[in-house]
Amino acid sequence: LRPVLGSDISHWDVPDMTEPIAEAFELVERGVMTDDQFRELTFLNPIRLHATANPGFFAGTVCETEAARALADAPA
Repeated sequence: LRPVLGSDISHWDVPDMTEPIAEAFELVERGVMTDDQFRELTFLNPIRLHATANPGFFAGTVCETEAARALADAPA
């Protein structure tokens, strides 16, 4: 399985949008997962999810270059 982070970042009762990610990163700080595993959870797996179905999904976005780089570097 390739899990992705699900969060209420944009929900009305989250006044600081940085808090959910900081809370999630506690998994790394506590040794539950590695930095690489956290990157997969929060970045690489969501990119795989969207770009696999639609290779042009990130075209024209601010993350287009990083998404392309991540897909090129990531194992299949």
